[in-house]
Amino acid sequence: MKFTKRIFWLLAVLFLVTASALGDGALDDYHSGLAKGKNGDSDGAIADFNKAIELKPDFAEAYIGRGIMKRAKGDLDGALADFNKAIQFKPDSIIT
Repeated sequence: MKFTKRIFWLLAVLFLVTASALGDGALDDYHSGLAKGKNGDSDGAIADFNKAIELKPDFAEAYIGRGIMKRAKGDLDGALADFNKAIQFKPDSIIT
């Protein structure tokens, strides 16, 4: 659980950095996913990250957020796939 909280702080920082680069819809869904993940609603967070990715398919931070939620649910293959996607779109992404 400690890992998830640290990553969500990282995602919050990434959110601020990417805010100017994205459209409102994708950012709103991303922000909602962060909030739901922080409150323990991993299914809701994944759904919101999915929406953000639909609107902006190269949104690396949304892939990271979704990967973190998948990892928390025990879906290690899904998490790895999302982390790899994030790296593909943003090679300088920090994933710990």
